[in-house]
Amino acid sequence: MTTRKNVRISWPFDPTIREEVDTTLPVEERPIGGLGIHLIRRLMDSINYERREGRNILTLRKRIHPTE
Repeated sequence: MTTRKNVRISWPFDPTIREEVDTTLPVEERPIGGLGIHLIRRLMDSINYERREGRNILTLRKRIHPTE
């Protein structure tokens, strides 16, 4: 799956270089933000970011194993 927005963004946003979220902290002590990226990292087999022609391109790969 590759996500693309048909909008030029003047700044790059690479979620693959974001720091890991400390999930051991109580929710009241955690800073806001980062859980979406955390979930994607845990659920996907690979994540690739590239910046091309002024666009941020994020490719997510997940292997799907057929059930027996």
